[in-house]
Amino acid sequence: MTVGYVSSSGANTATGAYFNIAPAGSTEIVVHNIYCGGAALIYYGSGTGATVCAPVYSLSSSGWVTGIFMHASSGQYVMVKNNGSASAYFAFDGILTRD
Repeated sequence: MTVGYVSSSGANTATGAYFNIAPAGSTEIVVHNIYCGGAALIYYGSGTGATVCAPVYSLSSSGWVTGIFMHASSGQYVMVKNNGSASAYFAFDGILTRD
């Protein structure tokens, strides 16, 4: 993929599970929009222990979080937790800043 191009992905996510926006290797992206198919908590960090921040966004039902600028790499990334009572679809889009 080319730096400056749109990066996007989505997946069905089980209740209590995470949809991680964490590019592989040295790739980096800036996340601009996140779609949540159900209630969700959105975190930022490395995904382990104390390095997970308090939720930066919380949705009580499905919807979009738009106009955000969250840097994601393999070490620090966005974690979207399905906080609903059923499996739901979660997705994001952003811009590739390093490949």
